[in-house]
Amino acid sequence: MAGGGFILTAAELSVCAALMGADEIYGIGWPIKVTDEKALWTSAHETLSRKQLMYDESGGRVSFDIDFAKCMRIYIAPRIIASIRRVSRGREFLRHYFRGGNGLALLEQNAANPDEYVLTQYELADWPEILRADMNFTEITYKYVPEEITLTPDELEDALNSGQDGGPLPENLRTALSGAGEARGMAVTEAGAEPGCALLAYGCGSAAWLLKAGGNGRVKFVAVSQTEYNEALNELLGAIFYV
Repeated sequence: MAGGGFILTAAELSVCAALMGADEIYGIGWPIKVTDEKALWTSAHETLSRKQLMYDESGGRVSFDIDFAKCMRIYIAPRIIASIRRVSRGREFLRHYFRGGNGLALLEQNAANPDEYVLTQYELADWPEILRADMNFTEITYKYVPEEITLTPDELEDALNSGQDGGPLPENLRTALSGAGEARGMAVTEAGAEPGCALLAYGCGSAAWLLKAGGNGRVKFVAVSQTEYNEALNELLGAIFYV
């Protein structure tokens, strides 16, 4: 356990989930089937025992650390999943939040080792502020100028591939879409269902843009003020508790 979270490999997560009765887990390959493969079980059993997360009992049974078991049970049986993607200056971060019962679990890749994941439990009441902090832009000044741009997917691809200033995309939006600015995305899903609602936004310099459906297969980018962005975010956060 580090920084309040449990550090686990995908194999360890899979084995623990199987022992707790889960058929699949999310956030790693989205989703992956859990497994009882003997070689995987042997390896995970050894490492989980060393981490003092799993204990051998009589009759071949195992038990788990109490706090770890509580966190795992939220993770393997969520009611709602909120997946967040953050891009800042070319670096991408993915986080998956799992709401189940009266608790909240976060699964994210371990920054120190991409082959490991960190599973952390939070209080459910803290969820809105945690998600809001993840979705906030950090480098946008919001010198808001109303603007809307609607393109077909092919037009958008051509505009991004042209590598030239001008054209249908403002330079700050082109920079954000290229990955050099900031991007924030959240998809809210009921467990076992397709994403029910989502928010995707891009920002660079003085502007933030929401991505919306433009009709007839088109995409629409709408420049928003900080107030408008927060309103869109609050609407999505509210949906989490009523999905």
